[in-house]
Amino acid sequence: MSKLRQLRTKRNVSVAELAGYLRVSARYIAFIEAGKREPSLGLAKRIAGFFDVPIEEVF
Repeated sequence: MSKLRQLRTKRNVSVAELAGYLRVSARYIAFIEAGKREPSLGLAKRIAGFFDVPIEEVF
């Protein structure tokens, strides 16, 4: 399981909720979690900010 998915499920956040907050599609979040896409540095920072963790914990 990807670290992003672990964070998301641990915090009980749906893919749609996370995608809405980050202003990206839910499909894009699913691709990141599946390892099919890499987020930009800016998006990675926003993900870390959403979960209030260092960026290293996200990926």
